[in-house]
Amino acid sequence: MTEQTAEQTAARPEQAPAQPPTQPERPPALPARAQADWIAEVDDAVNPWAVPGQSDPRPPRRPRPGSVLRWSVAALLLVASGAATAIAVTAPARTDIPGLATPADGRYTFAQATLPQLPDGKPAPSAFAALHRHYADLRALVLPAPREAVPGAANGVTPAAAPPCTDYAKLHNDSAGVPNMLATDACRGAASRVWTAKDGTRTEIWLLRFGSSDEGSDFYGNLTASGSPKAVQQGATGIDEFDFKVPTASFTSKSGLLAGPQGAAQPVAEVAYLGSGDVVATIVMSNPHGVPNQAFRQVVLLQADLLG
Repeated sequence: MTEQTAEQTAARPEQAPAQPPTQPERPPALPARAQADWIAEVDDAVNPWAVPGQSDPRPPRRPRPGSVLRWSVAALLLVASGAATAIAVTAPARTDIPGLATPADGRYTFAQATLPQLPDGKPAPSAFAALHRHYADLRALVLPAPREAVPGAANGVTPAAAPPCTDYAKLHNDSAGVPNMLATDACRGAASRVWTAKDGTRTEIWLLRFGSSDEGSDFYGNLTASGSPKAVQQGATGIDEFDFKVPTASFTSKSGLLAGPQGAAQPVAEVAYLGSGDVVATIVMSNPHGVPNQAFRQVVLLQADLLG
């Protein structure tokens, strides 16, 4: 049995002795500085959003489409606003360009109007508790003179005065019966102002205060029906010429006409009556060469706004 085992052993091929597993070859050692540069290059290749020279283990972050759109819009707005500002600063005014200057249409230049101070505890005329009554000083409710007024001219600018109500009757002919109307409706106070513009147009404004809006409305109705202003030529008078609207007060106008070139009618006097609660206003504008229509409209509307 021993011999058989030896023969079998001899017949078997020889086996090589066992070898340990092969290890991968290591790259040659690099200096410390070169090794750091090699790591940075690898990191930059893997993560393009990483800071150069620093290793970032996180995955790369890409900008969101919404953020890109918002930044694009913001940049466009910034560019547009800068261009608009540059154009506004460098572009000349329209009136400075020859041929584009707007010609004067007769309107005046007024300072910024401010409402007067009300007495303590008194409401504004537009308030429900006021019942359309004006508690402010009438002199503060008269329209100020424009910049075109000539201070030194005859019948020039006068400060807002507080004459007696009976002086208002002097604006009308004796046949109008204005003194009786003033006494019937019990006028409580008056205020007036006069100015003359550089073009010769004279403006006279009167405010009359009554005890209630009913008395003011009654006087306004009688005045528009039978009033007879001396400035208006009675032979050529137009009554209730509602060529423009006054939203804050009742309005009636009378015009004295002058035959102009080629038969054109030009007003030499314009009279407007305004009714606003307990206050009735009268505006008289006259000029022998013709009253500027735009100036008349402007004065009427501004005075109505002060009362409204």
